[in-house]
Amino acid sequence: MYLAIYTQKRENPYIVRIYLILPLVGVLALAGLVSFIIYSGIKTSALQAEINILNLRKNEAEVQLTRAAAEISLFKDRLSNLQQHRNIPAAIGENLTLHPDSSIYAVQVSAHRSYQDAERMVRSIRGRISRRVAVQPARIATGLWYRVLVTSFDSQGEAQSYADSLVRQKIIEEYYIQRLPRVSGSADTSAATGPRD
Repeated sequence: MYLAIYTQKRENPYIVRIYLILPLVGVLALAGLVSFIIYSGIKTSALQAEINILNLRKNEAEVQLTRAAAEISLFKDRLSNLQQHRNIPAAIGENLTLHPDSSIYAVQVSAHRSYQDAERMVRSIRGRISRRVAVQPARIATGLWYRVLVTSFDSQGEAQSYADSLVRQKIIEEYYIQRLPRVSGSADTSAATGPRD
Protein backbone atom coordinates (compact mmCIF):
# COMPACT_ATOMS: atom_id res chain seq x y z
CA MET A 1 0.00 0.00 0.00
CA TYR A 2 2.75 2.41 0.91
CA LEU A 3 4.43 1.48 -2.32
CA ALA A 4 1.26 2.39 -4.21
CA ILE A 5 1.01 5.65 -2.25
CA TYR A 6 4.63 6.41 -2.98
CA THR A 7 4.09 5.64 -6.65
CA GLN A 8 0.99 7.83 -6.80
CA LYS A 9 2.76 10.55 -4.86
CA ARG A 10 4.87 11.22 -7.87
CA GLU A 11 1.94 11.17 -10.22
CA ASN A 12 -0.72 13.03 -8.08
CA PRO A 13 0.30 14.39 -4.68
CA TYR A 14 -3.34 15.30 -3.75
CA ILE A 15 -4.49 11.67 -3.79
CA VAL A 16 -1.81 10.79 -1.25
CA ARG A 17 -3.03 13.48 1.07
CA ILE A 18 -6.60 12.16 0.81
CA TYR A 19 -5.46 8.65 1.70
CA LEU A 20 -3.67 9.97 4.77
CA ILE A 21 -6.51 12.26 5.89
CA LEU A 22 -9.34 9.71 5.53
CA PRO A 23 -8.12 7.38 8.33
CA LEU A 24 -7.55 10.40 10.58
CA VAL A 25 -11.08 11.66 9.88
CA GLY A 26 -12.43 8.17 10.60
CA VAL A 27 -10.57 8.00 13.92
CA LEU A 28 -11.82 11.45 14.90
CA ALA A 29 -15.38 10.53 13.91
CA LEU A 30 -15.18 7.32 15.92
CA ALA A 31 -13.78 9.20 18.93
CA GLY A 32 -16.57 11.76 18.60
CA LEU A 33 -19.20 8.99 18.42
CA VAL A 34 -17.76 7.25 21.49
CA SER A 35 -17.68 10.57 23.36
CA PHE A 36 -21.29 11.27 22.39
CA ILE A 37 -22.37 7.82 23.55
CA ILE A 38 -20.56 8.26 26.87
CA TYR A 39 -21.99 11.76 27.32
CA SER A 40 -25.48 10.52 26.45
CA GLY A 41 -25.13 7.70 28.96
CA ILE A 42 -24.01 10.08 31.70
CA LYS A 43 -26.79 12.55 30.85
CA THR A 44 -29.36 9.72 30.81
CA SER A 45 -28.13 8.49 34.20
CA ALA A 46 -28.33 12.01 35.63
CA LEU A 47 -31.86 12.48 34.26
CA GLN A 48 -32.89 9.08 35.62
CA ALA A 49 -31.50 10.04 39.03
CA GLU A 50 -33.49 13.30 38.94
CA ILE A 51 -36.62 11.39 37.91
CA ASN A 52 -36.09 8.98 40.82
CA ILE A 53 -35.68 11.90 43.25
CA LEU A 54 -38.83 13.57 41.89
CA ASN A 55 -40.77 10.30 42.19
CA LEU A 56 -39.54 9.93 45.77
CA ARG A 57 -40.63 13.48 46.59
CA LYS A 58 -43.97 12.84 44.90
CA ASN A 59 -44.47 9.70 47.01
CA GLU A 60 -43.55 11.61 50.17
CA ALA A 61 -45.97 14.40 49.22
CA GLU A 62 -48.75 11.84 48.60
CA VAL A 63 -48.07 10.25 52.00
CA GLN A 64 -48.20 13.68 53.66
CA LEU A 65 -51.42 14.52 51.81
CA THR A 66 -52.94 11.23 52.93
CA ARG A 67 -51.93 11.93 56.53
CA ALA A 68 -53.27 15.47 56.30
CA ALA A 69 -56.57 14.18 54.87
CA ALA A 70 -56.80 11.62 57.70
CA GLU A 71 -56.07 14.31 60.31
CA ILE A 72 -58.66 16.63 58.75
CA SER A 73 -61.21 13.83 58.78
CA LEU A 74 -60.39 13.05 62.42
CA PHE A 75 -60.60 16.74 63.30
CA LYS A 76 -64.00 16.98 61.57
CA ASP A 77 -65.24 13.95 63.51
CA ARG A 78 -64.02 15.43 66.79
CA LEU A 79 -65.55 18.79 65.93
CA SER A 80 -68.85 17.12 65.06
CA ASN A 81 -68.80 15.16 68.33
CA LEU A 82 -67.93 18.30 70.26
CA GLN A 83 -70.73 20.24 68.60
CA GLN A 84 -73.18 17.44 69.36
CA HIS A 85 -71.95 17.35 72.95
CA ARG A 86 -72.31 21.11 73.28
CA ASN A 87 -75.73 21.09 71.65
CA ILE A 88 -77.14 18.42 73.95
CA PRO A 89 -77.32 20.67 77.04
CA ALA A 90 -78.64 23.52 74.92
CA ALA A 91 -81.39 21.32 73.51
CA ILE A 92 -82.24 19.96 76.92
CA GLY A 93 -82.26 23.34 78.56
CA GLU A 94 -84.31 25.38 76.14
CA ASN A 95 -85.66 28.47 77.83
CA LEU A 96 -89.26 28.24 78.90
CA THR A 97 -91.68 30.87 77.64
CA LEU A 98 -92.39 32.61 80.91
CA HIS A 99 -93.33 36.06 82.04
CA PRO A 100 -90.20 37.73 83.53
CA ASP A 101 -91.92 38.32 86.88
CA SER A 102 -92.84 34.66 87.23
CA SER A 103 -89.41 33.19 86.58
CA ILE A 104 -85.99 32.76 88.10
CA TYR A 105 -82.71 32.03 86.36
CA ALA A 106 -80.25 29.19 86.76
CA VAL A 107 -76.88 28.31 85.31
CA GLN A 108 -76.88 24.92 83.61
CA VAL A 109 -73.36 23.49 83.83
CA SER A 110 -73.98 20.03 82.32
CA ALA A 111 -76.56 17.45 81.25
CA HIS A 112 -76.36 13.70 81.73
CA ARG A 113 -78.21 10.57 80.67
CA SER A 114 -78.03 9.06 84.15
CA TYR A 115 -78.91 10.58 87.50
CA GLN A 116 -75.76 9.08 89.03
CA ASP A 117 -73.53 10.96 86.56
CA ALA A 118 -75.40 14.18 87.30
CA GLU A 119 -74.96 13.64 91.04
CA ARG A 120 -71.24 13.05 90.55
CA MET A 121 -71.03 16.40 88.79
CA VAL A 122 -72.94 18.05 91.65
CA ARG A 123 -70.53 16.58 94.22
CA SER A 124 -67.50 17.73 92.20
CA ILE A 125 -68.54 21.40 92.24
CA ARG A 126 -70.74 21.75 95.33
CA GLY A 127 -67.89 22.52 97.76
CA ARG A 128 -66.29 25.03 95.41
CA ILE A 129 -69.18 27.43 94.92
CA SER A 130 -71.39 29.50 97.19
CA ARG A 131 -74.71 28.77 95.45
CA ARG A 132 -77.05 25.81 95.63
CA VAL A 133 -76.43 23.09 93.04
CA ALA A 134 -79.25 20.73 92.10
CA VAL A 135 -80.28 18.15 89.54
CA GLN A 136 -83.38 18.72 87.42
CA PRO A 137 -84.84 16.02 85.12
CA ALA A 138 -85.89 17.05 81.63
CA ARG A 139 -87.73 14.83 79.18
CA ILE A 140 -87.14 15.63 75.51
CA ALA A 141 -87.44 13.77 72.21
CA THR A 142 -84.25 11.78 72.84
CA GLY A 143 -85.38 10.64 76.28
CA LEU A 144 -84.88 11.61 79.91
CA TRP A 145 -81.88 13.79 80.77
CA TYR A 146 -80.64 15.23 84.05
CA ARG A 147 -79.51 18.84 84.13
CA VAL A 148 -77.05 20.11 86.73
CA LEU A 149 -78.16 23.62 87.71
CA VAL A 150 -76.69 26.33 89.90
CA THR A 151 -79.70 28.21 91.31
CA SER A 152 -81.30 30.75 91.78
CA PHE A 153 -80.82 34.16 90.25
CA ASP A 154 -83.32 36.97 89.92
CA SER A 155 -82.04 38.11 86.52
CA GLN A 156 -80.29 36.72 83.49
CA GLY A 157 -77.44 39.22 83.93
CA GLU A 158 -76.85 38.08 87.51
CA ALA A 159 -76.78 34.43 86.40
CA GLN A 160 -74.40 35.18 83.53
CA SER A 161 -72.05 37.21 85.72
CA TYR A 162 -71.87 34.37 88.24
CA ALA A 163 -71.34 31.77 85.50
CA ASP A 164 -68.53 33.84 83.99
CA SER A 165 -66.82 33.93 87.38
CA LEU A 166 -67.03 30.11 87.57
CA VAL A 167 -65.40 29.86 84.13
CA ARG A 168 -62.62 32.25 85.19
CA GLN A 169 -62.00 30.11 88.28
CA LYS A 170 -61.90 27.03 85.99
CA ILE A 171 -64.68 25.37 87.99
CA ILE A 172 -66.71 24.89 84.79
CA GLU A 173 -65.84 25.16 81.09
CA GLU A 174 -69.20 26.08 79.59
CA TYR A 175 -72.71 26.93 80.69
CA TYR A 176 -76.21 27.83 79.57
CA ILE A 177 -78.52 30.31 81.25
CA GLN A 178 -81.92 28.75 81.93
CA ARG A 179 -85.16 30.45 82.86
CA LEU A 180 -87.28 28.43 85.26
CA PRO A 181 -90.74 28.94 86.75
CA ARG A 182 -90.73 30.64 90.12
CA VAL A 183 -92.45 28.40 92.64
CA SER A 184 -93.96 29.77 95.81
CA GLY A 185 -92.17 28.83 99.00
CA SER A 186 -88.64 27.96 97.88
CA ALA A 187 -87.28 29.38 94.69
CA ASP A 188 -85.21 26.24 94.19
CA THR A 189 -87.96 23.65 94.37
CA SER A 190 -87.93 23.40 90.58
CA ALA A 191 -84.61 21.59 90.84
CA ALA A 192 -85.15 17.96 91.66
CA THR A 193 -83.06 16.27 94.33
CA GLY A 194 -83.55 12.77 92.99
CA PRO A 195 -84.35 10.89 89.79
CA ARG A 196 -87.83 10.86 88.34
CA ASP A 197 -89.31 8.63 85.67
